[in-house]
Order: sequence, then structure tokens, then C-alpha cells
Amino acid sequence: MPSPHRHRPPFAGVLSLVLALAYVSFATAQGTLYENPAFGFRMTLPGVLDVIEEVLPDGTVSATASAPSGDEIYVIALQPLGPEDRARYASATIEEIMTEVWDGFRPEVPGAQAQEYGEGTIAGARAAVLDYLGEGFAGTLAVIDDNAALIVVAFVVNDARHADAGPRFYAALESIELASDMSAGVGEPPATDPAAMTPDPPPATDPASDARNPLAPAPVDAPVNPLAQPAHADAPVNPLAAPPPFAGTFVGDGLELRLEATGGSAYEGQIRVAGETYPVGANALDASTIEGSFTVGATAFAFTASLDGDELELTSEGARYRLAR
Repeated sequence: MPSPHRHRPPFAGVLSLVLALAYVSFATAQGTLYENPAFGFRMTLPGVLDVIEEVLPDGTVSATASAPSGDEIYVIALQPLGPEDRARYASATIEEIMTEVWDGFRPEVPGAQAQEYGEGTIAGARAAVLDYLGEGFAGTLAVIDDNAALIVVAFVVNDARHADAGPRFYAALESIELASDMSAGVGEPPATDPAAMTPDPPPATDPASDARNPLAPAPVDAPVNPLAQPAHADAPVNPLAAPPPFAGTFVGDGLELRLEATGGSAYEGQIRVAGETYPVGANALDASTIEGSFTVGATAFAFTASLDGDELELTSEGARYRLAR
């Protein structure tokens, strides 16, 4: 997910309770209502929580809510966008905006790794959601591109409780109301079906094959065809030519990628994940970008990767991996 520009993420230190400027929670029969009239934002959080709100120097509002147990945290960040930022976001895809927010969010979450990613609409505005895993906990990040503000809703919970708490967070997303949506005559905010925000798995080239991309998040107990073939034999490389930029072994995020140049811009090798090895074929688009595929049985899965020095960022079906040579 390439980022079109670098803009300060709309929160910092989001997983710690912030200095309270005001308690703004209101208990309802369904949960805790948080609203900010200045942003025209309203959302009902599950459970009865005290929401602590802070206004940052740039005008961003950060609201943090924690369950009584302390192991379930919600953070809402409302960031106003000036004309220049609004123009930049208007030309970016929602995936690019999510990438920018995720890059700012990851340092706050020890061991954070992206999992399922999906796109859709929330309260009439384009939105993206990203499930993630950390060290001992899990959560979801939602990004909403409102007309004049960037809205980020983050959720983190002990991973043992994520199966129960996760659906409550998606239900909370459905409760969001935006003044810009209603003023545009949209009326009631459309329901956000969590299933609709989740991309379908890629179709297999062989209808009888049940192979899945091992780099993409998979449902529990999803069948996988592990019929990988060994990488092709070594190919000669001109010793007088500049070293191929993608040749070598890259390791990180539970993944090992080995590539060797086979002439021109072509590369072959293998990728190892979850104890299994799969053959790879790829072509370099330039000195810093490569695209290709790896084969699981009869099914090929695409990937792209970008190189920065000895660091490689690989993306396959929305899942991203950071590797180093």
C-alpha cells in the first residue's frame, strides 16, 4: 500500500490514557455514547465506559475509553484537515490513507502485524478497516475519510478475548453518525456489514483446487494445498554487470524470501512461510520495485515488493511484510 505523502498521523501514544480535559461519556441502554459536535461525530461504544477527551495543539481531538478490566481499549482521533491536506487526501486512495495511518500506529503497538484488510463505507464516507495482531493482544484500526476531517478509530484487546470483543467493535462502527453525511441528504447512515468490508479470497486457477495464499490472512481451518516445487537451478549471471538489486535472502515477519537473477530483469527463487516453501518467479520493474508470484500447488498468488537499501517491504493481497537482507 504505497503512501502518496507523509502527513502526521492523527494521534500519538494512542494506547495510553491521555490527560483528561473533560469526561464526555453518557451511558445508554446500548453502551456509552461519545459525540463531538464540533466534528459532527457520534458513536456508541460497547459497555459503560468513561471516555477521556484531549485536544491536541493542532486541533486534533483524541478520546480514549477503557473497559473496567483494563484490557479493552478504544481510541477515537478526529483530525481537522486544511485545504492543502484535504486536496492531498482527495487524490489518494483509501488504501493509501490507511497505509499512512498504519505506519504511524505500528510503533505504538509492540510486535504489530497487519492481518485482514477491507474497504467500504461508514456513515456514507469512504472507509477502510485493518485487523492486526500484537504481542499478547489483537485489535482493529478503522479509517474514515470525512469531508473535512480524518477520523481514526482504534481498538485493542487481550488476544484471548478478541473473538468475543471484535464483533462488538464492528457493531460500534455501524453506530457512527457524521454530520457531513446527514447534511448531504444521505439520511440514515448505511449499515456497515463487517463481512462486506472483508475481501473475498482469490479464485483458484484450478476449480478443483482449494489452495489459499499463505501470506494473506486465512479463516481458521481453511484448507491449504502445500504442493510447492523446489526453486529452479542456479542461472548464470554476468560477473561484470552491476549486482542485481533483489538477489539475496530477505528475512522478517515470519517470512524468508530467496531470489537470484536469471537474466535481464527476471528473478527466480523461493519463499518460505509457516514451515513451507513455495517457488517464486518475478520481474524487477526498476531498481527498487519488483513484482511476481509464487505457486501453491496449481495456484499462483501475486506479490509486489519495494526495496530501500537492504530493507524489503513485500505485499500480497493487502498483507504486508517487512524483511531485511
